[in-house]
Amino acid sequence: MPQCRCARNRLAFDTMTGMLTTTDAPAAARVNTRRWGGAALVAVAALLVGLPVSRDAPLLWAALAGVLALISAAALALRDPAVLRAVLLVDLVVACAAAGTWLLPAGLLTWPTTVLVAMAAGVGIARLRPELRPVAPWLRRGRWTPELPWLVLAVVVLSAAALTAWAWLADPPVPPFVANLGDRPVAVIAAGVIGFSVVNAVAEEFLYRGVLQTELTTLAGAATAIIVQAVAFGVAHWGGFPSGWMGVGMSAAYGLLLGVIRHRTGGILAVFAVHILADTTIGLLGMYLLR
Repeated sequence: MPQCRCARNRLAFDTMTGMLTTTDAPAAARVNTRRWGGAALVAVAALLVGLPVSRDAPLLWAALAGVLALISAAALALRDPAVLRAVLLVDLVVACAAAGTWLLPAGLLTWPTTVLVAMAAGVGIARLRPELRPVAPWLRRGRWTPELPWLVLAVVVLSAAALTAWAWLADPPVPPFVANLGDRPVAVIAAGVIGFSVVNAVAEEFLYRGVLQTELTTLAGAATAIIVQAVAFGVAHWGGFPSGWMGVGMSAAYGLLLGVIRHRTGGILAVFAVHILADTTIGLLGMYLLR
């Protein structure tokens, strides 16, 4: 692996990962502090990226932009590639959300489309700037493990049962992506549900288990990465289905399980499939509520 060594400080800069390693104790402590500082920046950015901010809250939008500007400035000063990659994508997602809220016609650019547009822009920028290219492919398929079928089955069954129980107890409104289909034939609504489930799963898995978990693992280790992305995933679902604090808790627990699968398999193909099934369950519950 290509490295550039400095004899005085006994530092090694790994050009493949963008990570500093050293055998010198004081230098190692400084590197470790910088990496945890970078992980903290990414964690805060991850919590902010999915905040449900509406057009009716301009001051909250201004505060969000200000905090992200500070995080971005700190990331640039830190110059850690993993931090820069994660913060850049968060900035792009929020910028797309702001454009969809303030500049474009209503409904033209909303979640999860904002993530897909940001994803395309982020990949394009990474191709132009070598230091922003991901260490490990964000969309790696992953590997087969003996426990994978049972783990996937358990998550699918538990999530479907939890969603059904919540819908039965809370009697929630119809999810917007189902309600927008109105009185169309059942086949059309079903096709719309499946289409949304696929698109939403691609966007959210790319963002949370793809970029954020990958880069946080580089910075702070797998356990921290799994927990942070799960909490951020939960916060993003405050206004989802389920919603409120119950929705945050259920989504965070679900994100935690998906993060474990992502870590165990080394890719996002399995979590992508599980996510599609969960969103399809939500769509079916929405169709039931709609009728």
